[in-house]
Amino acid sequence: LRLADYLLIAIIGLVTGSILLGHGPLAGNEGHRAIAAQTMLANHQWLLPELFGQLYLAKPPLHYWILAAASKLLGDGSEFTWRLPSVIESTLTAMILMVFTARWFGRSVGIAAGICCCAMVALWGQNRTAEIDAGNTTACILFACLAIDMQTSSGGASRKQIVYAGLVCGAAMLLKGPAGASLLLGSIIGPQLFAHKLVSSSRRAWLALLIGVTFFMLYVLTVIAKL
Repeated sequence: LRLADYLLIAIIGLVTGSILLGHGPLAGNEGHRAIAAQTMLANHQWLLPELFGQLYLAKPPLHYWILAAASKLLGDGSEFTWRLPSVIESTLTAMILMVFTARWFGRSVGIAAGICCCAMVALWGQNRTAEIDAGNTTACILFACLAIDMQTSSGGASRKQIVYAGLVCGAAMLLKGPAGASLLLGSIIGPQLFAHKLVSSSRRAWLALLIGVTFFMLYVLTVIAKL
């Protein structure tokens, strides 16, 4: 892949995702995410999210940290600011798919995969909201690609790959908790089913999953202690 390839996907993803991004008001649960993030900024209580003075445990805190960071960096709290992380995350998803597809099948196929990801109508809704879905998709897709790569690569998985995959899994768990675990598990079990045998390198992928679950359990223990 060349620099121009990354720029192409970045431009397609960021430009199409940002058009009229702040035009409409917050809808659905967007307000819950935005208020929880702004409360973190106001109270400097970063570990556990709160909504109207009460613990807000609908989802783990990573998405609220991201929204709070966006508000801090851009210096305001607005529809555009709260939705921008989803645009960036969806663009990263397209770039991740481009990188791994190019690694497995060649540059031209990788570019096509990145463009197709940006063009998926099914993702447009989640890619332009202050909801958790875009970030969760990015983390799950990256973990899936790393897990598949670790299990199918002839050279096996390095310690760095295991650590990276574990951190990504932790991010996915801290975004959506057990609700997002199906794709994480499927990315480990899937290659074994496809190969009709137990992949010897799958233990590295399971180790990465364990690292991610550990991050989530630390959050759970923090909640229990607070309660």
